[in-house]
Amino acid sequence: MTSCKEPIQFGESEVGSTFKTSEEAHPIDDFLEACLQDTSNFTTMGMTQCNIDAYDRWEHRMDSISEVLHEVLPVHIRHLFDDSQQRWKEYFEAQNNFSDELFSQNKGTMYIPICAHYKVEVLRERTLLFESLLKEAEM
Repeated sequence: MTSCKEPIQFGESEVGSTFKTSEEAHPIDDFLEACLQDTSNFTTMGMTQCNIDAYDRWEHRMDSISEVLHEVLPVHIRHLFDDSQQRWKEYFEAQNNFSDELFSQNKGTMYIPICAHYKVEVLRERTLLFESLLKEAEM
């Protein structure tokens, strides 16, 4: 995960929120919530580390599902999947660069974990999409 630069003041935001999109929480969401609720993590560094750890888990999960998808997808569409993932990685890098720059505009340490959390959310959404695609591919 790329590090966030100095943060920007950008309205109110809940760093601890995982913006769940389904009724059932994902185990990585549960991990992040528990980490953020641990009083030893009630610091900028603690909250940032929770998000970095969640990011690493989402990245590992996405890579694992990507490998399985690559195996179960029909041969004639694997290259489309590979191309899609390569383009998404380029988008993700650009989005992370944008987030770093956006949050570096103003001072305030609270925006460091907020910036980290935005990166987690983008990766989380892609991973959940992969989980959904895998369920469809296995049907």
